[in-house]
Amino acid sequence: MLIDLKKLRRQINTSESYNSRVFRHKDNIILPYINLEIVGNKIVEIDERKGFVKFAYLVFTKVNKFTWRYSKGTRSYEKTCYFEDLYTPTGEEVVDFFAGGDSFEYQIGCEFEIQFDGFYLGIPIQIDLAQEPWYPISTKQVKANIPDNEVNLFFSRKTIPKDILGLLKCSLIDIDELNLGLEE
Repeated sequence: MLIDLKKLRRQINTSESYNSRVFRHKDNIILPYINLEIVGNKIVEIDERKGFVKFAYLVFTKVNKFTWRYSKGTRSYEKTCYFEDLYTPTGEEVVDFFAGGDSFEYQIGCEFEIQFDGFYLGIPIQIDLAQEPWYPISTKQVKANIPDNEVNLFFSRKTIPKDILGLLKCSLIDIDELNLGLEE
């Protein structure tokens, strides 16, 4: 299922979501998330006013600029990727911020700043919504409630849904992982 979010982007909350990879095809960015929060019921029919999606993808098309900021220990980092050679801005682009970062390997949080024209939510045909958060990793406070093999498979590009590939007019072979250059 692919939902146009350009006018509904405030219905998505990534602040408590888990992200481990950033995928790219030309001037398009795909951010896979576990525990993406949908606020309200304007995006999908849900019984309550709030829902956590087990596996979801945020897809940004016609990206002009992609910046990520993160801290590791006492050091802060910022990296920017420009797509000007692939996309000519029209003035209709939106700039927005999303939480993310490598929650598994590096245990850091990250902020993405993205200048884009199109914004979509991609979710598997069978949507797993819960009223309680999904946890892909165990911490001192919570126990993981998603098996490791499901988490690892989701963060590989193998599971990117066909409707996202159709939107981007590409195949899995065309999708690259964007190297965020996270420091050890």
